[in-house]
Order: sequence, then C-alpha cells, then structure tokens
Amino acid sequence: MEVITWDRVLSEAEMVATVDYLKWKLRAGAVLEASEHLAQETEKNFDSWGNQHLSDVSHQTFEVDLANGYKADLTGWTHTRDYARGFLTNKHGVSTAVVKGLTPAAQYLYQIYMVHEITHWAGAAKVSVNHGVQGTCSADSFNEAKFSGVAVASPRGEINFEFEKVSVHLDLSGIAIAKVSSPASLLQEASIATGRLEG
Repeated sequence: MEVITWDRVLSEAEMVATVDYLKWKLRAGAVLEASEHLAQETEKNFDSWGNQHLSDVSHQTFEVDLANGYKADLTGWTHTRDYARGFLTNKHGVSTAVVKGLTPAAQYLYQIYMVHEITHWAGAAKVSVNHGVQGTCSADSFNEAKFSGVAVASPRGEINFEFEKVSVHLDLSGIAIAKVSSPASLLQEASIATGRLEG
C-alpha cells in the first residue's frame, strides 16, 4: 500500500497528476507499460542475415540491429539460413545474444522470435535471461514470440540471452526490446497530457 501525504493544499494540476499516478499504480500491478514500441517479428527481424546462407560461423560474433536503435552481439550460431529467418545452430552447447546500449538497471520487455519454415527440422530450446530466468520454447512456422518477459539491464547496459538446443535445430529470427515506463515518467507524462504541469 502506498500512502501519499502533503503539508499543504494541492493545486488542481498537482491533484490531477497525483490521481493519474495512483491510477497508473493500480494498472501497473497487472501490466507493465512500454515507453517504446515492442516490435513484431515482421517489423524487425534477421531475414537479411538468413538470406546470406553463411556456414560454420560459430566462432564469429555478429552485431545485429534491433528495433528502437538497440544492437545485439550474437555468438555461437553455426549458420544463417532463410528457412530459419536468421541464425541457427545444429550443435550442442550455448549460443548467446547480448543486447547492448541499454540504460543500466532499467527494466525492459523482451520478445524472442524463433521461426523455422522447414517444420521437420524445427526444434526446441532452453533459454535463460541474465543467467537466471529459464524456460523452454519451440520454433515453428508462425512469427509470434516464442519466449517473452521482463529483464533488468546489467550495470554495463546489457541483457544476456543464452540458448541451448534440445532437438534438431535452434533458430533465432528476431529479438524485440522495449524499455518499461517508470512511475515518475508516467506521472510527468500524465501531467503534461493534462496541460497543467507546474514548474
């Protein structure tokens, strides 16, 4: 429970901003709001890499562009293929994607896209985020997010995704990242929206 007290009478603008903030607090318990667009796979993906048909590249690191101006370093991926809509690995071990250029300690929504257009090669994968949260997901021919959640950027401004193949192929077709709105920024946005922000 949050209690807010003042030692004076609030102006109308301050009251409106406070009520907007409290309304946000009630909503935030159920849904986090992104301050940036969370891109779908069709909007920003790794197709251009898949179309290059690179082989035996697990020893290389690839810097890829993500939506909202972020970048990621991908390491441990053996191939790029169009049917994987980006990167894939067919070897055991860990492949990584390190998203960089984030605000340290800020929360980010993420979505991992794993599309595989040859269904009998599509496989499952274990995914971990920042060496903690772990889950299993599977690629298929649909371009919806296969793994999603919220992560906190490290002091270096990074989120580390680790992937381990469980079956035939492990694909990575895209990563979407969007910063979560903070309560203070939402309070300011609400005040500005009402046109009553006082300095």
